[in-house]
Amino acid sequence: MKPKILVALLLIISSYTQAQLNITVKTAAQAASVVQNDFIAPTGLSGAPTNVVFRGGPESLATFTGSSNLGISNGIILTSGRASVIDNLSSQQQDSDNGVAGDPDLQTLSSQPITDVASLEFDFVPKTDTIKFKYAFASEEYEEYVCSVFNDVFGFFITGPKPGGGNYVSQNVAIIPGTSIPVGVNSVNPGTPGSSAGGGTCNLPNQSLAYSSYYVSNLGGTTVIFDGFTVVIEVKIPVLQCGNYHIKLAVSDAGTDGVFDSGVFLEAHSFGGGFVHLYDITTSIGQDSSVLCLGDTIQLTAPSSTSYNWGVFGSTQTINVTQPGNYQCIVFNPLNGCINASYTYHILGSNATAVIDTLGPVTLCAGDSVQLFSSIPGSAYLWSNGATTSSIWVDYSEVGSYTLTVTDQWGICTAVSTPVTI
Repeated sequence: MKPKILVALLLIISSYTQAQLNITVKTAAQAASVVQNDFIAPTGLSGAPTNVVFRGGPESLATFTGSSNLGISNGIILTSGRASVIDNLSSQQQDSDNGVAGDPDLQTLSSQPITDVASLEFDFVPKTDTIKFKYAFASEEYEEYVCSVFNDVFGFFITGPKPGGGNYVSQNVAIIPGTSIPVGVNSVNPGTPGSSAGGGTCNLPNQSLAYSSYYVSNLGGTTVIFDGFTVVIEVKIPVLQCGNYHIKLAVSDAGTDGVFDSGVFLEAHSFGGGFVHLYDITTSIGQDSSVLCLGDTIQLTAPSSTSYNWGVFGSTQTINVTQPGNYQCIVFNPLNGCINASYTYHILGSNATAVIDTLGPVTLCAGDSVQLFSSIPGSAYLWSNGATTSSIWVDYSEVGSYTLTVTDQWGICTAVSTPVTI
């Protein structure tokens, strides 16, 4: 049995080593580089974030990489305790006070005094009409303190113009998707009050036992110290392109429960742009110009600006196209790198085709006749003898060479048939 036990122990140690997170504590002076290098997506913002400020304890900000059951493999940690012990599974709990008290935004989410604050905030200018990022919230208060008054809080507070008018003013966007309920221990949990709930049932405003699908139990977990955390949640914030915005990402203990800490894991390079509205302006190039005839060229001209991107078709205001399809031009303002608009041109390909079919012989004897007709539909027909019907009859006295011109279904493009000699 001894060799088997030894092998089993080696496998357990190997598994633990492979699953271990690599945590690097960061200082307040490094906050700007952490935001730029470990949080911001490659695209979506105009320039780098500015006015980056971190407020918290000496080990409340960190970056991490490695395998875990968090659903996030690398990113940023904000914690009300010490980031350096998050992967210390020999410890029973996070049990640190960082000595930073008070935050007016977090205080709106709790009836208890706010303590052990860790917050990271910055200004940014979006290029697109949506800002999004991903996170997971974790806490040592899971699961025994679910529905108790001891409820650590966190929030993502956005300030800036709303697309539909008005402004966000420190509006918390860390909410359960599809609701207005802030994410926290008393709203995302196993679905039952904890052993130390003190009679609480999570039936107060902003509390719930109905969202256990967003909860992951980590009791006895092998990668991080927290007893539970949320699934990875994506935040989506509607914004004005090129607007000026401020965001604060913050977490704290509440009341006197500094022994049980909480943290937020922010996915690396997930903070960036979402979507750009497409404006169909086919009619702006003229009804006739939206259909491409065989062998023709259509000129597409974007609205006047200072920078254009047609993808593989060039970066000028006007391009020439010879094939049907959808052509998109993104119009930029190079002064701030923001997208002014995105335009799509729908170019149709004409089906104008002309072929003469015969009903009867093309060599006639006296008294004979033959019907000539088009088996390909069109919107108009013109025969070389001046007829405008889809078929004609030719008799012995009308022998000669006949052609047919067919106009397509849009009444724009025409095609001429090969001559048929009678």
